[in-house]
Amino acid sequence: MTAPRDLREDQIVKVTSRCVNRSYRLVPTPEVVAIVEFCLAYVSEKYRERGLIELYAFCFMSTHYHLTLRDIGGCVSDFLKELNSLLSRNLNAIRGTSGTNFEPDPGIQTILGADRVLEPMAYDEANPVVAGIVETSNDWKGVTSASMGVGQEREVERPNAGIWSTKRRHASRPASIRSGR
Repeated sequence: MTAPRDLREDQIVKVTSRCVNRSYRLVPTPEVVAIVEFCLAYVSEKYRERGLIELYAFCFMSTHYHLTLRDIGGCVSDFLKELNSLLSRNLNAIRGTSGTNFEPDPGIQTILGADRVLEPMAYDEANPVVAGIVETSNDWKGVTSASMGVGQEREVERPNAGIWSTKRRHASRPASIRSGR
């Protein structure tokens, strides 16, 4: 049995959350990009308004994602649970599937010293380049903070996809037919 995480208030953390079985659940199609952008914006704004989280950098690859954030309220686990749940519900809705899309235990590393926060931020933004997928971070079609300036905010509109879609796809899903929905 692994020891519980030592998560405390007001620390900077580096998060890596992987898709189940390293599957390609976050391939940056326009629909997935819109969903990921909105879910990340929605959950991070909710926690930011309460003074609990400050998001510094992020990058969503096809099989995992990275976040660098300041966990002011000691609630990074709750933040990730809510983000992964919202993402999973939407990804399942667009694909007509059910179940989780993310491994249950994300990697959470504490960054010791505010002067070291630039290293994980650079790693997040350079991840598509290091993986050999693109030549520059701005070429990555997925969701990343690379194209944003430090401290810059961006407004994201709710997509017409996933659980917010005006088209109802769940009626033809095998799980919906079995349950009689």
